[in-house]
Amino acid sequence: MIRDWELIRAILVAAEAKAPTEQLRARDVEGNPELVVAHIELLHDAGYLEASFMQTTLWKSAHVVKVTYAGYDLLDTMRSDTAWSSIKKIAKARGLELTFEVVKQVGSFVTEKLLKGEMIL
Repeated sequence: MIRDWELIRAILVAAEAKAPTEQLRARDVEGNPELVVAHIELLHDAGYLEASFMQTTLWKSAHVVKVTYAGYDLLDTMRSDTAWSSIKKIAKARGLELTFEVVKQVGSFVTEKLLKGEMIL
């Protein structure tokens, strides 16, 4: 499986939109259900979401219980279309693969430039 950053962003946005007493089900996110569950699991394993999983011999499901503090920080880095587009362009221009750490570091750089009113890619 290839990590899909647009799907990661969509999961975080959808999870944030839920009321505190609601859980996000994997099937609530647009996309291949198996990939959505796998990406929820990635976010859970990395500490960006708290989630519960259920597996049978035929399928696996996931429910996002909540976005963690670190998850909100990551989402804040990726939320703006302008910043997200710049993060992807800068990483690509520098020959970097997107990882959680690269997204956060390039996101900090982009945020700094935007706050100063400087042009970015």
